[in-house]
Amino acid sequence: MNIRRVTEQDHNELVEFNQKTFPRRNAIEESLQYRFSKNPFYNREEEKSLLAIEHETIIGQLLMMPSSFKYRDALHTAYWGMDYIVTSDQRGGAAGMLLCKKALKEKYHFGIGLSKLSLPICLAFNEQIVGAMNKYIKIHRPLTFLDIFNKKSSIHQNTFPQYIEIGRYRFERIFNPDKIESNNGYWNTDEQLEFSRNQNFLNWRFFQEPQKYYVYHLEDSETPYSSYFVVRQKFWKKRKCLLLVDYRVGDLSHFDLILKATSKISKLNKFSATITGGSMETLQSTLKRNLFFRFGEKMEIVTNYSEIFSESKTSRPIMVTFADSDCEHYYGDQKW
Repeated sequence: MNIRRVTEQDHNELVEFNQKTFPRRNAIEESLQYRFSKNPFYNREEEKSLLAIEHETIIGQLLMMPSSFKYRDALHTAYWGMDYIVTSDQRGGAAGMLLCKKALKEKYHFGIGLSKLSLPICLAFNEQIVGAMNKYIKIHRPLTFLDIFNKKSSIHQNTFPQYIEIGRYRFERIFNPDKIESNNGYWNTDEQLEFSRNQNFLNWRFFQEPQKYYVYHLEDSETPYSSYFVVRQKFWKKRKCLLLVDYRVGDLSHFDLILKATSKISKLNKFSATITGGSMETLQSTLKRNLFFRFGEKMEIVTNYSEIFSESKTSRPIMVTFADSDCEHYYGDQKW
């Protein structure tokens, strides 16, 4: 058995392996290209994704999607581990352990929402849990979650208005990242680890498919950094929901405005619920006040980036949303 990095020559076999491994997923090839070759942080010469090969056939993988993060004024390239899996006949064998062992030798590895099988392996190789992303839901149409009152949701033309007014504030839907201003892609303090939202990231992540992602920018903010949010439709438990994919705020009070704006969009389109996620405890009281409640299991964040190991586990020094790693990809009813 051989553990090695992915090459361009592996493309067709890698797509086929993922199609067989994840039969409920759609657009596998598009997903792989989007996360890797089209990713603005991707560099073919610094490929980190790994394959387990036996008899010239892929029997396992651990994909590593590049990103960028800042912590205490230091900038680094991060690698999000994802789609870590081996074929069913290899489970319990050496392939899975060897893939993880080699991946965790890379600097700045991160993982989120690991399975009950993969989390102990990462911890055994000296990674640590340094935070978690919690999922939140606000239910707008409770009867739709009762089968006797609900038919399967169907797709129809949704309404995402150009402007959303919340009191004296107004959000504008935007079609490029030019109006989103930050500190070179960062918003938070040096004591919080944050993944980049620079112009290249925003353009790649949200502005290539304007009928999939809807981006809103808070107009006339008096803060030096912009407040924005990104939403998309998702089917969750066969119910049509709004997913608040990403957000940043120039002032903490603006998060309240974002939640009110997403509720307006949901009610306008008769979505059953609004779902979001976040790791920052400072936002939890605002979520609760807006009737968002935590649900499901928390998505623990692990890393080998030892500079934050000494931080309190309760301080949650890492800022993540559904837009980090592959949290949003195939979330819900397994649609890209």
